[in-house]
Amino acid sequence: MARDWKYALVERERRFLLAGVPSEPPVRVVDIVHRYLERSRIGLRAATTVEGESRGTTQYKLRQKVPPPEGGPGLITTLYLDADEHCLFDALPGAVLRKTV
Repeated sequence: MARDWKYALVERERRFLLAGVPSEPPVRVVDIVHRYLERSRIGLRAATTVEGESRGTTQYKLRQKVPPPEGGPGLITTLYLDADEHCLFDALPGAVLRKTV
């Protein structure tokens, strides 16, 4: 199993509960569009940095998330794409999730 996933990293997700809404403005805002490709563990992500009223740089990723059979943290493999490669995968059917972080 380890050899099959030698390029995958363990994904550890951390969450925090805040006592209230922070009074300071956010340091960075990122708009994320994630397409979960049908019948696969593959996701396509476009993350665009928002700088004031303008849009900044966009980072494109193709990601595979694999849950381990025994539970616990899953494995994740990421490929970085350029805009043309992203357009190719974006044409595939899938459910789209949009969020701002």
